[in-house]
Amino acid sequence: MLLNLLRYHLKLVDKIFIGKKLVVADASNKSYLSLTGTVIDESKFTFVIETPSGVKTVLKKGTVFVFDDELIPGDKIIKRLDERIKIRR
Repeated sequence: MLLNLLRYHLKLVDKIFIGKKLVVADASNKSYLSLTGTVIDESKFTFVIETPSGVKTVLKKGTVFVFDDELIPGDKIIKRLDERIKIRR
C-alpha cells in the first residue's frame, strides 16, 4: 500500500501538463465543473487553459483534474514544474 502511494506520488512529480487536454472533474468552485481545454501555462497555484470560450485560469487547490483518463487531485500538484522535478532528484 505504501509503495503504491509512493509510486503514485513519483508519477505526479514527473508530469508535464502544458499541452495536455484537461477536464475538471470536481471543484470547490462550481463554476469550474466540466471545464475542458488545453493547458497553455502552469504556475504553482493555477493552470491556464485554452477553452472553446476563451482562456481560463483554474486554481489547483480544491480541484480534481482528468488528464489522459487519470484523476489527479490539484492539491497534490501545488508546486511549480521545476519544484516537482527537483523533488525527484
